[in-house]
Amino acid sequence: MEQGKNKERKMESKKAVSEAQKRASRKWDAANKEKKDKSRTKSGCKKYINTYATLEDLEEVRLWIKDRENILKNN
Repeated sequence: MEQGKNKERKMESKKAVSEAQKRASRKWDAANKEKKDKSRTKSGCKKYINTYATLEDLEEVRLWIKDRENILKNN
């Protein structure tokens, strides 16, 4: 019985997001779509590099970075 109460308390603390907060989050997401997408993509890139990339993968990423740097420098 005690285990059930603890589980119930945990669930209550996790779902305590007000409707106003949900609306504010949706509004921010809509107004900052590009910023949110950039952040999510950057995070995914970092996870890929730190978790999955082999030495060959890292070399390929270095080439992409060099290419992008050249594009940005020439514009």
